[in-house]
Amino acid sequence: MAAATDTVSTAEETAAAAAAAAAGNNPVLLGLPSFVLGGIPLALFLLGYQDGAIAGLMVNIILVSGTGLLISAIWAIKLGAGAVGAIFGLFSSFWLSFALLLLGTTHGWFGSSALEDTTEAAAANAAAAAGGTIVFVLSWTIAVAVLTLATLRLPLAFSVLIFLVAVALFFVLMANLTADTIWGTLAGYVALAFSLLGVYIFVDAMGQALGGKALPLGSAILK
Repeated sequence: MAAATDTVSTAEETAAAAAAAAAGNNPVLLGLPSFVLGGIPLALFLLGYQDGAIAGLMVNIILVSGTGLLISAIWAIKLGAGAVGAIFGLFSSFWLSFALLLLGTTHGWFGSSALEDTTEAAAANAAAAAGGTIVFVLSWTIAVAVLTLATLRLPLAFSVLIFLVAVALFFVLMANLTADTIWGTLAGYVALAFSLLGVYIFVDAMGQALGGKALPLGSAILK
């Protein structure tokens, strides 16, 4: 009887150690803070906070954010967590391409260098930048909306976070299409909301990695 009890106890300890090791080897520990790192300055920019100063600094921050997400995607794939790797990889692509968009619009990469007249060249560059931004935001709005539908089997907090990203992108798209500042402001508040939700999920992952209990993340919409 004592031997059986010892066996059960050993099995429970082994299972607990395996669970602790899994919680500590979690790409979310890097992926979520990297995601939030890009989301916060984006929210501040959309809300008009120090927009003249933050626009240039955003490129550096977003590049770091995209790189962190890329590392997290590779980490997840190495663990065999393909779905997590796909999500982090997609958002890494988003932040890195967003950084390139900012650099391109700043330096006139989307305009025509063949125009000799300065006024015409400036107008063409501005129109190309505006058109490029709309195509960029529309493409990513569709991509993240599809990702939202594809990840409804995840805990609710993850699905809501991805959905909020899609909503923020839609509001940014409307801001570019209508030139109405209210859409940009709404996008900023939604970006702040998904950043804060990302912080919550990160705190849950870090707490479990350090031996704490899981925070409620909600049940998946699809079972």
